[in-house]
Amino acid sequence: RRMHEWRAQHHVAAIPYSAQAKGYFDKVVAAALDEATARAYDNPANRVRADVLSKLALRAGATPTQVALNILTRGPVPTIPVIGPRTIRQIESSFDSLSIELSDDDLFPQLAEPS
Repeated sequence: RRMHEWRAQHHVAAIPYSAQAKGYFDKVVAAALDEATARAYDNPANRVRADVLSKLALRAGATPTQVALNILTRGPVPTIPVIGPRTIRQIESSFDSLSIELSDDDLFPQLAEPS
């Protein structure tokens, strides 16, 4: 959290390497979480995030991963998410995330540090 605040204050970009978390949020919603992804990403805070992203995705007609990418590119910190698509459809899905229309009021308060 402190690093995020420092980056916002100094306008220093963040470059998250696993911005899509190997599809973790989509897999949780689909009840299709594999062991490797669970080991890397599954924890109580990410379960809360998955629930919030799922609700926002339903409202936007998108996937939870698309909403997460959209949030990363809209925040107060300049962010360049590194994506790792294995198919053309995954590339298209990632780019589709840029056109999601949710207000900042919808997004940012709900995705703050889960309590």
